[in-house]
Amino acid sequence: MSLDLAFPVGILLCFIIYFMFSRASYEKNTLKDYEEKFEQWKKNNPSSKEENTRKKEFLGIVYKNDNKIFIELEDKEYLLAIEAKKFILRSKR
Repeated sequence: MSLDLAFPVGILLCFIIYFMFSRASYEKNTLKDYEEKFEQWKKNNPSSKEENTRKKEFLGIVYKNDNKIFIELEDKEYLLAIEAKKFILRSKR
């Protein structure tokens, strides 16, 4: 009686062991593929390159008081550019 179940149980154990190893190798290959794709994406991503080259710098504050517009600069070296009107005005509204 015990020999009747030994053969199917043995086959079942062989299948379980085979599926465990095949799944582990599949996951390892999939992880390697996605890591390669991520490295390619980091090399070819245009937004990360633009962020590094184009940074905004705080120069001063613009405010209105009694119908006059005042500009307070943090650093005086940009005062000549403002006086020479070398700037671009943009409105968000």
